[in-house]
Amino acid sequence: MAQYTERVQTVLTRTQYEYLRKLADEEHKPISKLIREAIEEFYFVQIEKDRRRQAL
Repeated sequence: MAQYTERVQTVLTRTQYEYLRKLADEEHKPISKLIREAIEEFYFVQIEKDRRRQAL
């Protein structure tokens, strides 16, 4: 399991927060985990795909 050592703070609209809260409840995950997963998928996975494509 990863050890989280850095903290990030952001401000969401009420609509964004309510959507995340509902999704977190449905998936039985904390909002923080949903956000970490989204960052991982959207940025880090895409960066790796782009790097591999450029290497070809």
